[in-house]
Amino acid sequence: MPGVTGPLPLSAGEAKELFLPLRRQEKLTRVIFACSGGPDSTALLGLYAQVLAEGGHAEPIAATVDHGLRPESGAEAVAAGQFAARLGIAHRILGWEGEKPRAGLQQAARAARYRLLADLARHTGAQAIVTAHTLDDQAETVLMRLLAGSGPQGLAGMADRSTAEGVALLRPILCVPKARLVATCEAHAWTFACDPSNDNHVFLRPRLRRLMPELAKEGLSAGRLSVLANRLRRANAALDALTTAWRSRAQAAGRPGYDARVLAEAPAEVQVRFFAGLLAEARAANPTLPAPKLERIERLAGDFDQAVRSGGTFARTLGGLKFDLRDSWLGVRPEPPRRPRSLRQSAANLSRNLGNDAQHP
Repeated sequence: MPGVTGPLPLSAGEAKELFLPLRRQEKLTRVIFACSGGPDSTALLGLYAQVLAEGGHAEPIAATVDHGLRPESGAEAVAAGQFAARLGIAHRILGWEGEKPRAGLQQAARAARYRLLADLARHTGAQAIVTAHTLDDQAETVLMRLLAGSGPQGLAGMADRSTAEGVALLRPILCVPKARLVATCEAHAWTFACDPSNDNHVFLRPRLRRLMPELAKEGLSAGRLSVLANRLRRANAALDALTTAWRSRAQAAGRPGYDARVLAEAPAEVQVRFFAGLLAEARAANPTLPAPKLERIERLAGDFDQAVRSGGTFARTLGGLKFDLRDSWLGVRPEPPRRPRSLRQSAANLSRNLGNDAQHP
């Protein structure tokens, strides 16, 4: 477009392409749009209203989660509802009730947001939640996980399709830069709110956001990080399929556990994913179980491999599971409940006393 500089707003054709997964032909009849009132979710909802007018797309319900963490949040939720009403879209405000934690506030708020959205989806019969995560969000997520020591699975970032609290989660604008969404809002005169916590450098994500322009000058742009995430997601799919095949090979009909000799022949990354998969399945059955860090899973896999190759035994507990290696066979079972520390100490004291009595009758 001659004479135009800066990010361009999304066109009607681009929006139509982005929302293809939300057509009724994809067996979606109703979806929940997470709408904070910021520029990303405002543009998302506004663009969807345009394609919705053409027919053939799932019915939207906009939902704003009011975390109650700022005095302005209530008014912003109401404003988001007013915008949805102008578009002819139903809107709900979901409040995060109860005491807020002092530590890990952002993680707790995120978990509460998805829980409330998933509850609304189930209550209204919606098949999916739609969020406005952008290309910039993806880049920041990859950097955050890199700093946290994540492996290939974490560095794959966010997927455009996943699940949250048992409900399908769709991210249709994950490939769109935030600047283009702001430009879209400005082009349509869609007003939006700005959350000051997005610039609060107490939190890691805003600090990384401040660094992104400098990283982009060196070639590490949001687009480059997104390409990395996509490539790792492709590699992860292949490695997960390979891990499934090795796991099947190590199983014997009618016998619980796994043939350790077969697993020891697998590549190291497959062994790590094998143990990670067992731990993930245990957490899925019991969400109260801890999620071990990758370093601990890697150590578990390394100790197992060394024990098999040396012909030794192996016994470890991790993430609520107990792993036992005996006669080249790996047994896996839930970790037995531990006695309270006070009882363990009492038992140890009793054992010492009995030992002393035996020495001094």
